[in-house]
Amino acid sequence: MLVVEDQGKLAGIISRKDLIKFELFLHHLHHGNIFVSGKDYAIFSRFWEILNSLNGIVGGLVGQLRGRIFGNRGFQPIEQ
Repeated sequence: MLVVEDQGKLAGIISRKDLIKFELFLHHLHHGNIFVSGKDYAIFSRFWEILNSLNGIVGGLVGQLRGRIFGNRGFQPIEQ
């Protein structure tokens, strides 16, 4: 633990955790994210495209099913 003073008065305390965070920040600054690579970003973007297309397909199927169940009445909430 480091004690930082300014003209004899306590200005702050720097802990071991602060130093580790600063080291990780510098490493990330120089080398990029060590947990995610460019290849990962490509995979994530493709996965996101697939999920969005599935969302459209499932939404359409749910709409068709809702139409078959409720017909022209539309959705009627249950009254309590």
